[in-house]
Amino acid sequence: MNQTRKSHVLRPAWPEAIQATALFVPTNNRNGDVPVTVQFLDYAILTVLQVTSVSKTPFIVTDLIVNGEFHPALVFADLADCFPALRWPQPMRHGSSFRAILQAPPRPGVTLASCYPKAPAALVLSTSCGDFAFEAGKLLRAKP
Repeated sequence: MNQTRKSHVLRPAWPEAIQATALFVPTNNRNGDVPVTVQFLDYAILTVLQVTSVSKTPFIVTDLIVNGEFHPALVFADLADCFPALRWPQPMRHGSSFRAILQAPPRPGVTLASCYPKAPAALVLSTSCGDFAFEAGKLLRAKP
């Protein structure tokens, strides 16, 4: 019996063409108890900071400061380019994440004040577990 199998192509959760990525390294790591990981993701048309909980205990994020001067105001909600306002406090549990926008294409709700033209080098994340400082790790290029 000759059966033809149909292959299904799964669409990735993020666009395939990541231009660059960097993992932020905690600078005040107290015995490895930093409850989050932070990544910089550059998709060419937009750049985001992805904050992901690695803590077994729920906590709350109350603020994110980039380079000591910028507070992200928008989050990347889905691949339909939905950019809602970033609301504080942000409850987190193990495996949950949010993506704060640094740069995004112009559209309703995206203004110059909601974007940040500089490269993120340092972050401070305020949480119910305390404040955590991060420095940008080596920038990795996905495509030359």
